[in-house]
Amino acid sequence: MRAKSTADSRSIADWPDLSFIHTDVHAHYLPGVDDGAKDLNTSILLISGLKQMGYEKFIVTPHIKKRSFPNEANDLKSRFSAWQAALQFHGLSVSTALAAEYYLDEHFLQLMENDDLLCFNSFSGRGQVLIEFSFHQPPDRVTEYIQLILDHAYIPVIAHPERYRYYHEQFHMYETFKTMGCLLQMNLNALTGYYGNEEKTIAMKLLQHGLIDYAGTDMHHIRHLEALKSLQQDPHLMKILQYYPFQNMYI
Repeated sequence: MRAKSTADSRSIADWPDLSFIHTDVHAHYLPGVDDGAKDLNTSILLISGLKQMGYEKFIVTPHIKKRSFPNEANDLKSRFSAWQAALQFHGLSVSTALAAEYYLDEHFLQLMENDDLLCFNSFSGRGQVLIEFSFHQPPDRVTEYIQLILDHAYIPVIAHPERYRYYHEQFHMYETFKTMGCLLQMNLNALTGYYGNEEKTIAMKLLQHGLIDYAGTDMHHIRHLEALKSLQQDPHLMKILQYYPFQNMYI
């Protein structure tokens, strides 16, 4: 029987943590508003787990998609305040902020026209808005819509670009988005192979080309947390991440 190596015998706690990322810019911690945390207990477990991994700030980004998750900004603000109070009550003192993950469609454009977007901001002072596309087909008029966002003085942050398989063979589209002024947010679990080998390959390629700006967990449930823990056990990936110039700490 093969003897355990030194690496095999080390616990997760012995590996470098993710404190260098500092802020989770994309996650679904707010209970009962979308397909994320189903209740407060799950939310607390997710936040506590990431805090143990070194995270210091948590930006909540519930889905806003008219057909599936018709959330409204004012209601989310009320729920967010109640959630913050609940975290404090349970002794979980963490820095939190509210934004949203918007599905890029006509409804989003209406919200933008009404200046009714939940954004996060960086040192630049311009509102950064997290947007997502369909996983099944490329969005119509995508560059036109992105230009509209820019014209309204928002900075589009494209969520999990590695998960849009229709762009895998059109890598130039990622470069086009960057040239236009978009920021790209990669899901860390893509590097674990959680979403598939194609997504893992493209995530690495995006990092190698320096196209990624933010790392996010896109945390929904305990399975995501467990997958992320496995990332800490890969010294090669951890080294790549530690030396990559993510912008998370500037949020």
